[in-house]
Amino acid sequence: ALVKVYTRPAQVLHSAPLFSATVLFFILVILLTYIPPFFIAYFTGGFWQYESFYSEQANVRHSRDVIASLGSCGEEPDKLWSTFRDHITLLREDALLMPVVKSHEFDNDRDGLNDALKLTLTFSMEEMDFAVCSFRALLFFDIKLSKFSRVQLQSVVYVSSVWSSPSSKLWVGGRLGMRQTLPLPNRGTVSTYNVSLLKRNSQYIEDYAFTSILSANNERNITTHLDTPSYVWEPGQTGSFTVDIDIHYSPWSILYRPGFWQLVKVAWIQYAAIAGVFYIVFRAVKAFMYNHQVVRTIIHSEDIKLKSD
Repeated sequence: ALVKVYTRPAQVLHSAPLFSATVLFFILVILLTYIPPFFIAYFTGGFWQYESFYSEQANVRHSRDVIASLGSCGEEPDKLWSTFRDHITLLREDALLMPVVKSHEFDNDRDGLNDALKLTLTFSMEEMDFAVCSFRALLFFDIKLSKFSRVQLQSVVYVSSVWSSPSSKLWVGGRLGMRQTLPLPNRGTVSTYNVSLLKRNSQYIEDYAFTSILSANNERNITTHLDTPSYVWEPGQTGSFTVDIDIHYSPWSILYRPGFWQLVKVAWIQYAAIAGVFYIVFRAVKAFMYNHQVVRTIIHSEDIKLKSD
């Protein structure tokens, strides 16, 4: 009795003279299998992924610096307040209005990154004939990114709202948004914008103007803004005017330039996906052509010899 101890498939070998139509067909199939997928992947777009996005929760901290302006309902000049001492010294005494400030940042999920800012400004209006109908403010932030490249920047958020009648309270809500004009590198340190938007120790009042600061901010690659802002005014005129600002820090979608290996990986995945289809198709074509002798080949069969004692 014989016991089967090993099996293997029998191979059928097809060969042909070097200078023959069969070898030419063989070379043509190889070229059609591997070259067209490259051109299809390349010319359909996105083969070389020069730009991509990633999501990151930035390390945001309010620098406790604010410039605020209260606009009257009449013809009275605006009341200003600033945390910058050099700015305060340049203001007229009748234009300066100091508030009571309460500021707190929250880390709700306790991951070491702030998730929200609550800022309250209470301006005393006692013994003043001043009705508030508009509010503007610049809030300054220190921001860090570290998932790919290490980015540090000092940025600003502009808040502005106007109401038609005297009010005693304004609530401002929104999310801290980010805009980019150019992608960030995938590694290294970017500290180009880790400088103040203000000219420190400046003796010119124009350097502290909203237009001057916002103009300098717009020249940067990365800027911040109040995304999906909401404003709620509370009508009435009391002895004070209160501004509540709630800003949430949500993850940002950041544009960056992928590294070399990520570039190659994405290109290879696209090429391999298309080349796999071509390989299956032309493998079937070769099998049909050779098995049916559409192109002439010399067939060799491996003999399986069973030896017994």
